[in-house]
Amino acid sequence: MRQRPDWYQCARAAATRASAACTAGALARARAIAVSSSSAAQRTRGRTTTPTIKHARNTSHFREHRLFLAGTSAIPAGAEARIVGASCRICANNGAVSTRWYVSWVVATFFWSALPAAALEPQGPLPVRNFQPIRQIFLHFPVGAAKVLHDGEAKLSVETTQSNVIATDHGRIQALLKFEQNRTAIRGALGIGSGWEVAFDLPFLSRFGGFLDPVIDSTEDLFGAFNPERKLFPNNSFGGFWVSWDGRVLFHGPRQILELGDLAFSAQREVWKHKRGHLAGRVAIELPTGRTSAVWGSGTVDLGAGLALDYELWPEHVWLYGNLGGIAPLGRVTQARLALDPFLQQAVAFEWLWSQRTSLFLQQELYTSPFRGLHSSVLEGTIVELAAGLSRRFGPAAVWIAGVDNVSGVAQAADFSLMLGVHLRWDPGPLSAPQLAPCRRRQLPANRH
Repeated sequence: MRQRPDWYQCARAAATRASAACTAGALARARAIAVSSSSAAQRTRGRTTTPTIKHARNTSHFREHRLFLAGTSAIPAGAEARIVGASCRICANNGAVSTRWYVSWVVATFFWSALPAAALEPQGPLPVRNFQPIRQIFLHFPVGAAKVLHDGEAKLSVETTQSNVIATDHGRIQALLKFEQNRTAIRGALGIGSGWEVAFDLPFLSRFGGFLDPVIDSTEDLFGAFNPERKLFPNNSFGGFWVSWDGRVLFHGPRQILELGDLAFSAQREVWKHKRGHLAGRVAIELPTGRTSAVWGSGTVDLGAGLALDYELWPEHVWLYGNLGGIAPLGRVTQARLALDPFLQQAVAFEWLWSQRTSLFLQQELYTSPFRGLHSSVLEGTIVELAAGLSRRFGPAAVWIAGVDNVSGVAQAADFSLMLGVHLRWDPGPLSAPQLAPCRRRQLPANRH
């Protein structure tokens, strides 16, 4: 945990003493405590400047007392030692001063102004991945930053994504996909050593009728881009999930709630570090823990490798993220023993640091297909998607929400995905043992006798 400076400790002690002085008739004592504490805070920095008090009065039914500490150079940059006490209201009947309210406001403002102003830090891109219900059973890297966690720093995330899927195919490949899929994943990451980060991804999948159909229909009507296949099914209905080839079933997924998917592990290593950016290499493996009979998993081991880049385009305002990766499934899938080819994924993301706690995101993702030679729009083709969202930090935790829209063919990807996530970070300290200085043997003076 970051060590608080001496002036902060003095301010906190002064606030405790001032709170004890919050009794009727103790206003002068509280002021003296605040002034003496500011002098003590300045003396801890090696300065002896004398604080001055200025009062601004108003002739109306209330009086404003404002206390300014001179010699603010004794406080670090970004921690202005300005104490503002406002609105010491005078009662119209007896002129009594609200002492308790005044002192509470002084103490709260003192704390707020004394805290050091933290620099704007990026929160990283939205962890979007391929949510097409057939292709998502294979390994995919979530969009991420190149900067890794510090040694001993940990992050735990819970992400849930609701994807609306509607697609049909009427060629040699017959297909019908009409449902909504929920993917809820638990992700954990840990910084190890110098520049290493390891992580796991544990997904749980569900399929049902959903609730996004009316929203999507209204949006498509507004922009005049209505999908005619939506008229074939009632809203929020589970129309089916099956894909066949010459009458032979390749994929069939039932309506079901909370089924385990394929478990993935990954590692990331910083290979280049700059004050304005990072470059990292990533590797991952996915294990076949999900049931293949219901299209919850691929049934194969998948290996992946890639690069991640982040760069500060506009200091403390805009960050750029770039991801490029390749995935190699090791095996065949379905009863037809379909061969799988390596496929690629790519992403570009921008983060605008709106404030110290809020970030806005705009991203583009691209995914190729592991299937070849089937002449099916459901199984083949390149997926291109756009994502937009925002993130809000609350201390060590952050909450983000995003929408992912398909801009490629209707049958190739999930029509629309709504994402919501929360992650928590904490840093208990480095895992590696501290390096102790070598013990030097003390040399005794030579015997002169």
